[in-house]
Amino acid sequence: MMTIKEFADNNQIDISAIYRKIKRNEKRLEGHIRVVNGVINIDEIAETFLLPRNKAITQRAEFEKTELEEKYEILISAYKGKIENLISEKSELEQEVQKLRQALEQREAEIDLLNTQKSYFSKNSKSIKKVMKFLTSD
Repeated sequence: MMTIKEFADNNQIDISAIYRKIKRNEKRLEGHIRVVNGVINIDEIAETFLLPRNKAITQRAEFEKTELEEKYEILISAYKGKIENLISEKSELEQEVQKLRQALEQREAEIDLLNTQKSYFSKNSKSIKKVMKFLTSD
């Protein structure tokens, strides 16, 4: 509940305009206006009704804007979290790729060594076969 004076001050409305609107709409505002010790008090429904139309529209638009901003802040926060998770996951995958590259390089070095050994044994095998052939030809 709020007094007419408080309502007028809060909304920068001429107090006499509020009284005129109350007088014109007594039946609509019935139950929403109370007189306590000679001071008129209004509830939230009367406040909404007594606002000038453009002021009510502006307040509603501000309320909706605030709601949208809050929703967007929540979405932005959620997306920031997802982005941070993706960046972290990317970093982990890059580390895994680096480990795999190192393992691949190690395997390639091992293959080169084995190929060198194979070539060596292959050459030695031919020499051994010649020696064996020479020894057995007697």
